[in-house]
Amino acid sequence: MKILLASSSGLLDPEFSETQKCNTGFGHMIRAISVMLATEENEVDVLTQSNFTNGRKIGRATLYKKKYSDLFRHFKPFFFFKAIGHAFRREYRLGLKARVFLYYMTGSYCEYLIRKNKYDVVHINGIGKASLPFLYACARTKTPFVLTLHGLISFDESVHTDRFSKNLEKAFVLEMKKNPDMLCTVISSGIKKRIVNFCGTEDIPGIRVVCNPIIETSEISDPVKKESKYVIVVIGNVTDGKNQRLVVDAFRVMPEEIRKQTKLYVIGGMEKDLRSYVEREMIENVIFTGIVSRGTVNAYLDIADLCVVAAVNEGFGLSIVEAYSHGVPVVMPDGIDAFDDVFEDCSAAVAKEYTPECFAETIASALKKSWNKDEILEVGKRFTMASRSEKYLSVLSEAATKHSCSLTVDEVSEIDEKAKRNDY
Repeated sequence: MKILLASSSGLLDPEFSETQKCNTGFGHMIRAISVMLATEENEVDVLTQSNFTNGRKIGRATLYKKKYSDLFRHFKPFFFFKAIGHAFRREYRLGLKARVFLYYMTGSYCEYLIRKNKYDVVHINGIGKASLPFLYACARTKTPFVLTLHGLISFDESVHTDRFSKNLEKAFVLEMKKNPDMLCTVISSGIKKRIVNFCGTEDIPGIRVVCNPIIETSEISDPVKKESKYVIVVIGNVTDGKNQRLVVDAFRVMPEEIRKQTKLYVIGGMEKDLRSYVEREMIENVIFTGIVSRGTVNAYLDIADLCVVAAVNEGFGLSIVEAYSHGVPVVMPDGIDAFDDVFEDCSAAVAKEYTPECFAETIASALKKSWNKDEILEVGKRFTMASRSEKYLSVLSEAATKHSCSLTVDEVSEIDEKAKRNDY
């Protein structure tokens, strides 16, 4: 099977300096999916909106060559006029207008690659103004596609993105309700449940749940020295949705005898405001690492006693299964979308309320509990790249054989126009 993986954002390969600006969880995940889909039987090319490159191998997959010269050479009039229609929306600033043009130039290049390489299926990752051009490319070439939602951007106000992209997501899932031949994957049962509820139906069979894999890496980092009795880790860029501030506040009100024996590591970027808050309030034993490599994340997990997730908007919770893969238990709320997919009594404790006091009590109890590391490791094995690869390839193969798993240009245009009209 020949697969084109098209991503609304970029891919991160630690060995490839040109991809370092895509150092996000999504960038890591796009690489992981690319690598795990590319087998002896399956040829995988990768085209992203963010990566400009001469092309290179990522495992067995190929990050396709994309230069400005390629985009200009293959910029078709259809995509030019679509770009005009989108770029000059009043709410878009000049920089965003320019990016919208690049999105449509990449979409036109995507169409060129589909026609040239005759892919059996296109795997589109993400929904929004950056991925809409890929939908048009599939429609114009009558190529089957599977779209993967790595989270929901329109169902929670804590997600900061433009209104058009939010509307587009809702227009797309409503089209799935209407069109039984379309296929889409989501990364947790909770995401599917929210979509089905929004659409006012009992089920949408074309939406399949394929949880994220644990990101395997060959990166090696120096061991991190354990300098306290207990180590708690919080992993991910600091955002309102990830809600790391709640973990810090919970740590602050934990019993003093535990807090003095514990270090809380906040691992991830965008931490400036939270760091200032910790310094201003003089909260001791909170350490900010900033952005670190996957190897370094693993080194911190090697010494961790507990991983804490307090997200209010979390499609999956990759740090949960990463912790499991190291035999580390997790404290999590029961409101995250992937709760039913990742929670087991033997591997996690539940904070029933989003309050510092509730999290503090749950964390303190979890630190004192005797966990069975082998049982936690067994839970982690459910999320290996090999097991996720089988599920993704099953859906992609189904789409490739069901040639109706596509949309017409008119259908994509209708979705586009509904999102523009702000119908939602």
